[in-house]
Amino acid sequence: MRNTLPFALLGLVAVACGDKDETVTDDTSVEADADTDTDTDTDADSDPGQDPEVTCTSKTGLVNTTTDGDGWLTTLDSSDLSGWTCMTFEDGSQANSDWSLAWQSWTAVMPQGVKGQVIDNGDYDALTTAPAGGYSGANTTLFGDWFNYDPNTHVLTPHPKVYVIKDLDGDYWKLEVTSYYGDDGQTVHNPVFRWAALNAP
Repeated sequence: MRNTLPFALLGLVAVACGDKDETVTDDTSVEADADTDTDTDTDADSDPGQDPEVTCTSKTGLVNTTTDGDGWLTTLDSSDLSGWTCMTFEDGSQANSDWSLAWQSWTAVMPQGVKGQVIDNGDYDALTTAPAGGYSGANTTLFGDWFNYDPNTHVLTPHPKVYVIKDLDGDYWKLEVTSYYGDDGQTVHNPVFRWAALNAP
C-alpha cells in the first residue's frame, strides 16, 4: 500500500441546508488543464502526500462499501466539519492514513501527487482501460465541478462525469459520483460513488 497523505481542494462551496435543501454561494467549476505527459508532476516543488490542512476524522463508521459488479459502491458520511472522511481503494474501508479519497461536506480531495482526468459524459461501464494521456497533476480542481446546483430546489445533482485516477503506485481507477443524498436519496452529506480498477494503457 502506498504511503500517501492528503492535499487540499481549493474553491470551497458554502452551503446552508435543511434536510435536502442546500444554498450554494460559490460553485468552483474550473478544471485543471490537461497534462499530456502522464509522468510530469505540475506540483514538482511539493512533497507528495504532504498537506497539513487536511486531517482525516477520528470518527469511525463513516464509510460503507459493497461490491458492485467488477467494482465497488461506496457511501460515506461527510458531515464532520472538524475532519475529512477518508477511504482507501485498497479495500474500500475508512482510513486515517494511506488513503485514496477524502470528503468533507460536498468537497472531495485526493492525496497530493496523484494524477487524474475527467471524462465528460463518459461511459463508466464501457471504460475498462485507462487513457494513455491527458492527466493533470493539479488535482486540487479535479472534483471541483462534480455537481450541478439548482438554486430553486437547493439540490446538488452529480454531473455525468467519469473520473480516471492514477495513484502514486501507478495503478489506475475509475470513479463516478451517483448521489449526494445517500442510498435513500434524502440524507444530505452522504455522497455515493462507484469505482473500480482499470487496466493500464
